[in-house]
Amino acid sequence: MTSQSLRFSLSRSILITALVLSLFSSIIAGWVAFYSAREVQDELLQSVANLVRANQVAVSTYVSGKQDDEEVNIVIKRLAKNTSESRKPYFPEKLKNGFHTVELDHDQWRVLIISHKPDAQRYAIAQQTGLRNELALASSTGVLFPILVMTFALLVLIPMLVSRALKPLRKLSATIQTLPGETLPPLDESAVPSEIAPFINAIGGLLERNRAVLYRQRRFVADAAHELRTPVAAQVILTENLARSSSETERRDRSRQVKQGLDRLQNLVTRLLDLARLQNHDSQQTQPVLVSDVVRSVVGELQPLAVEHGVDVGLVKDVVLHVLDKNETLSQLIRNAIENAIFHSPENGQIDIAITGRESTALITVEDNGPGIDPSELSRVMEPFYRSPTNANPGSGLGLAISQEIAQQLNGKITLENRSVGGLCFRYEQPLFEVSS
Repeated sequence: MTSQSLRFSLSRSILITALVLSLFSSIIAGWVAFYSAREVQDELLQSVANLVRANQVAVSTYVSGKQDDEEVNIVIKRLAKNTSESRKPYFPEKLKNGFHTVELDHDQWRVLIISHKPDAQRYAIAQQTGLRNELALASSTGVLFPILVMTFALLVLIPMLVSRALKPLRKLSATIQTLPGETLPPLDESAVPSEIAPFINAIGGLLERNRAVLYRQRRFVADAAHELRTPVAAQVILTENLARSSSETERRDRSRQVKQGLDRLQNLVTRLLDLARLQNHDSQQTQPVLVSDVVRSVVGELQPLAVEHGVDVGLVKDVVLHVLDKNETLSQLIRNAIENAIFHSPENGQIDIAITGRESTALITVEDNGPGIDPSELSRVMEPFYRSPTNANPGSGLGLAISQEIAQQLNGKITLENRSVGGLCFRYEQPLFEVSS
């Protein structure tokens, strides 16, 4: 679908509106001028009648013209039943005093009938309506002409003014076209109209988010390359050592080392793929789940690992709560939390899991009695590939980063804090989902 020009759209809309308004204004102004001119003609007849009453105008007068000429404007005649010397036009004597419009000999006349008190004589002061209409039409035409000139001027000026108003946008567009792709400086909105400023702010916000995404992607790629380089290099060395094995015992020992290295490499690649998939928002299938079902399922899966490390894992509090889940990512978040607690708990350690709710939020806590996390590192442990220098446990440094990404997609929040009695408390909050009964 071809995008429509904003300049063309604005110009067309304004021009159509201006033309419609000009048309209605012309009709109204012409109508008012036409009937105002006719009222002026009636006032002229009234003025002539006043002159007749004052005996200042002779009877049977044809003002501004001749009797049988179209240039005759005003006729003054005495009304009588029998007047042999009377000339045309003959106005009916039965007309009452006041204004009348009559037709005589196929001509229409506007007639004012008056009485002259001294001799009780009645008079007709008349004017042909054709002449009146010509005068009124000439008056209305004089009003319409400036409106028509203004309309044609608008046809030229409006596109020019719209183009000038949009010039800052074209300038800003040209500036954006010249910006390098690697760095996107803030856009200058001082020169654009105030109505466009919110749009520019939104574009600026989008560019800022894109900068953050690009930074995270570049850092992710760099960190992933760095993390993969070490295990891959180790596998190369182990494989070379395996080829140089001099005995069956040495070969089996080095084969076991290769297998362990490959397992760690596979786990790292799997974690990388999980994080990349989550950051690309590939998981979109949403469904409500019972929190206790998810927690119990994960605890059951990790029970062998807990037994292997001599750690007691238990669900100490359980409240029936429902939340929204996407492609079972909630179970992955909880699994990461419990796995970390198992790896960092001492032998015969204890992990307490609680499911509670407050207001409209579900709360899941995982508490262990391990060494906890140095307070200076609490703000960094959720960064991809970050591992504490004192952490000797196996891992890729991606578990908490994946959990943080899952929490953001589920509108949840993760909080880590050291317990006063020792150990770490993993707290996860997520809005409740109301299940209809």
